Amino acid sequence: MVNIQPLSAFGYLLQGLHLMTQPGIRRYVWVPLLINILLFSTGFYLLFHRFDIAMHALTAWLPSWLEWLTFLLWPLAVIAILFAFSFLFGMVTNWIAAPFNGMLAARVEQYLASDTHRVDERPLWQEIHHAFRREWQKLKYWLPRTLLCAILFFVPVAGQFLAPWIWLLFSAWMMAIQYCDYPYDNHKITFPDMRNQLARNRWRHLSFGGLIMLLGSIPLLNLFLMPMAICASTAMWVDDQKK
Repeated sequence: MVNIQPLSAFGYLLQGLHLMTQPGIRRYVWVPLLINILLFSTGFYLLFHRFDIAMHALTAWLPSWLEWLTFLLWPLAVIAILFAFSFLFGMVTNWIAAPFNGMLAARVEQYLASDTHRVDERPLWQEIHHAFRREWQKLKYWLPRTLLCAILFFVPVAGQFLAPWIWLLFSAWMMAIQYCDYPYDNHKITFPDMRNQLARNRWRHLSFGGLIMLLGSIPLLNLFLMPMAICASTAMWVDDQKK
């Protein structure tokens, strides 16, 4: 029987919310938080002004003799647009905030492990260079798979019905990769090795990424999501190392 553990994922996110308010961690939260607030506020403003255009563009892919399927595709399209927006803007904010996210993950791990535990921290200029290189690896992994999913949207009937579900699952997986990567990267675990380790407990990480996507589609709450998810994924990492 598959153990999806949605409550475990939710529990880690609640723990992440608690951790980001703790003394010694709060000062590492401010920069990612401000970046997230600025970009997501701008993004949601643009989304709500262009939402109708995006919806009509999606439904326009259907041929005239399949217009009766619109009522089925409409809710799926709404979900896909919201989650795609959440993922794409989350990716942009993570590129910008990546150096500070790594520092936040290191501080949370030190806080959770012990007072004597230390995680190697690079100078900021080295952190910026390394973080952008790691984000580039994620982009190279994400882009070809996203293009294949986009092509599937153009396949009549079956493809157009399946594509939103495949996109949601893949986006949940990418969210897990995005936020769980920081503690792995701090310990110099390569990107392929990190993915393999996450895949050993794929359903837990899919539920974790799915919850991040869900919260990312909720205005105001998504403003605090990035530091909360980093704290949560680091807590998950620390617990995994104890097993």
